[in-house]
Amino acid sequence: MRGAPASLTCERDVFEYFDNLLNSNGISQGRFTVLMLLLRRSDVPINPADIAERAGVTRATMTGLIDVLERDGFVKREPSPRRPTDDVRAYYGSRNEVP
Repeated sequence: MRGAPASLTCERDVFEYFDNLLNSNGISQGRFTVLMLLLRRSDVPINPADIAERAGVTRATMTGLIDVLERDGFVKREPSPRRPTDDVRAYYGSRNEVP
C-alpha cells in the first residue's frame, strides 16, 4: 500500500500546526470558531442562539463555549435590549479587545 498523497499529508500538517497553535493559547477549535463568528459580526452584538446555528452546534454547547471564553476574557455578555435585565438567559455576546 502506498503512502498518503502529498496533499493529504500537507493538510494534516496544517491542521496539526493550527491545533498546536490554538492549544498553546488555551483555545479549542470550537472556541476559535465562536471568536471568528463574533469577529465577522463585530459591529453588533449577536445572540448566542444565532452563533450556535451558524457554528452548527446546540445552544447548550454554545453556552459552554461562551462561558469559557467569557471566563478567559475573550468575550463579554451584554443584556438583551428585548428582555428584562434580570433574565440571565437573554444576552448578546460580543468580542472583547485582546491586548
